[in-house]
Amino acid sequence: METNKTYNTRYREKNREALNIKQRLKKREIMADLRERVFQVYGRRCEHCGKTYEKVLTLDHVQNDGAKDRIKNGIRQNSATTYREAAENYQPAKFQILCIDCNWCKGIHGHLPDLDEYQPYGSVQLSEKLN
Repeated sequence: METNKTYNTRYREKNREALNIKQRLKKREIMADLRERVFQVYGRRCEHCGKTYEKVLTLDHVQNDGAKDRIKNGIRQNSATTYREAAENYQPAKFQILCIDCNWCKGIHGHLPDLDEYQPYGSVQLSEKLN
């Protein structure tokens, strides 16, 4: 008679691709739920430039300590853990919402873009281009 462990191992090997797809879809669903919870707490607008198109909004560590913050007790945490922490504990001194452009500029150049010079995608907002 086959043990449960042996059966489960054979089942996982036989259905690996379908299980991987199911797991990826579940992770996407969890992350979408966490993003929604973060937007409910922190708002749906870039703190710097004011963009509101949710697909380009990201959670930012205000003090640029995201890499350090994701390592807790010597273990690297994933972004879902960070989003969960932000959603459950409103910490405006630690987290803010930025669009990907502002977040990128802050990470690469060390400062947010100058809004007088900053013209994303020419004079058309991304949300207008996608509609």
